[in-house]
Amino acid sequence: MSWNPSSPSIFLIFNSGSWQVFQLVDLNRSVVYFSDEQICDGKLLSDKRSAIAYANGSRSAHMVFCMSAPHVICRADTESNIVLWEIDEVLPIESENKVIAKQPKLTTNMECQWNGLKNLPPSIYDSEDNCEITATHYISSQGRFLIGCGDGTIILMYGCDAISKQLLTTNEGVICFCLLNKI
Repeated sequence: MSWNPSSPSIFLIFNSGSWQVFQLVDLNRSVVYFSDEQICDGKLLSDKRSAIAYANGSRSAHMVFCMSAPHVICRADTESNIVLWEIDEVLPIESENKVIAKQPKLTTNMECQWNGLKNLPPSIYDSEDNCEITATHYISSQGRFLIGCGDGTIILMYGCDAISKQLLTTNEGVICFCLLNKI
């Protein structure tokens, strides 16, 4: 379910096979759309626009959609692929109230972006023996970060300490901003 603060009386409800826009005042459906393709996510952008993310044959359980930035949608999957779409203001006029498919503005992957960094970010954990980090896991209920090292050592540290070290000691911009600048 999604709603937009500029239109608090309208909300979007989606499931794997359909999406619908409702008026909260009288629960009238403004739009109903059924799909053969599996729906993964949706966002009400305004009272006249919504963005719906489809699986397109991929396993939706292994993808993450981010629609928080205005007019930009990002999809990432377990194979480290990243796809960005830009939603134009002109889109509703061109569509004439029809459902349209939008092609991505950028398709890349994590390896390509990582190799494109000028300077690698600092490690989240500095060890004296320069042991390679082979696994990480964040425990959200405790705010802690588990780090597995190549020599079998497991380190437990506060998540904020690990992440703030990377964010506060590098001159590089956030990688997501670099992707947005390429659109």
